[in-house]
Amino acid sequence: MRTVASLCFVVMIGFSGARAAEPPATLADVAWLTGAWLNKTGDAEVEEQWMAPKGGLMLGLNRTTEPKKPSAFEFMRIEEREKSLVFIAQPGGKSGTEFPLVELKAKQAKFVRKGKGFPTTITYSIDAKERLIGKIEGDIDSKPASMEWTWDKVK
Repeated sequence: MRTVASLCFVVMIGFSGARAAEPPATLADVAWLTGAWLNKTGDAEVEEQWMAPKGGLMLGLNRTTEPKKPSAFEFMRIEEREKSLVFIAQPGGKSGTEFPLVELKAKQAKFVRKGKGFPTTITYSIDAKERLIGKIEGDIDSKPASMEWTWDKVK
């Protein structure tokens, strides 16, 4: 009887430490990206716009303009796939590079692609002032590098 009680105790401890499987990430989890965002520093402007989730994807566009410099742009999308999300970046309209979701918190999403280079990580979050923060990280010439932007929501 004592052995059965001990076994039951061990089993109960094991179950109490078990976590329920997390539900799959959906576009609703990153819908906070939706809207028009603007970063204006001097004469330079970086705009980012995200369409609301629909049909299993969100579409995004980034445009950087600065006097006397060529404009830069990037097409982006986030797709729902099986049990997670994938961010696809197309800088300058080139072919897409996929960054699967690796971490999701309230108003923060981190996407990471395998391999080396720049970028390998893309993180979006909303700060305490309700600004959108975008950060890219990776290696340039085998040295860690990162870039970060802060956008205000356009009303």
